[in-house]
Amino acid sequence: MSTLLLTVLGAFAGTWDKRPLPAFRSNKTQALLIYLTTEAAFHGPQPHQREALMTLLWPDVLHRSAQTNLRQTLYQLRQVVPAIEQTDGEIPFVLADRQTVQLNPHFPWVSDLEQFVAMVSKKGGAMVEWETAVSHYQNDLCAGFYLFDSNPFEEWLAARREEVRRQALETLYQLADWHLAEGRFAEAEAHARRQLAIDHLRESAHRQMIETLARSGKRSSIGTI
Repeated sequence: MSTLLLTVLGAFAGTWDKRPLPAFRSNKTQALLIYLTTEAAFHGPQPHQREALMTLLWPDVLHRSAQTNLRQTLYQLRQVVPAIEQTDGEIPFVLADRQTVQLNPHFPWVSDLEQFVAMVSKKGGAMVEWETAVSHYQNDLCAGFYLFDSNPFEEWLAARREEVRRQALETLYQLADWHLAEGRFAEAEAHARRQLAIDHLRESAHRQMIETLARSGKRSSIGTI
């Protein structure tokens, strides 16, 4: 079965049926896809009120015009990610009624963010999963994507970016601490350096790096952090 694959931890990219997604007809179509899949990665495919989506994407547009814009954007999104044809009917990507819009829980899609969130949420003995999770984090969520005419969307995306960045930093810190306790100094140093690459002012990462270098016999490198 065809699968929608999304990469959003960094620059946005997507494939459908192993082919790149076609160009979005508008940035609002891409923004709707980003919003629906990001929220689903955190909370599962839940319904979103149409009114809320209209406010998110067209905050300064008259209500009737925003309604029309949302209908057109949903149509365009269905063109980008078409329904799966089966003998007993179609499996659409998006389900919509007069009140709500949501991703179809039966539609096959995967994103690196969804995998990241699931892996970093695991507690205790999940170091292998955490290593995989941080390998997914290449940059900020949808780095370089902005919706300049919608402050609500920008505020939402900024909050989600910060949340994912914080999760990545905390996971990297825990991994570095674990490697350090096990005497794997190269791995600990690599994870500490990744933290500093994401946030050079992170004091806990600086302390972790200093300890790692000191214990691994690299005291002369401490001044270059």
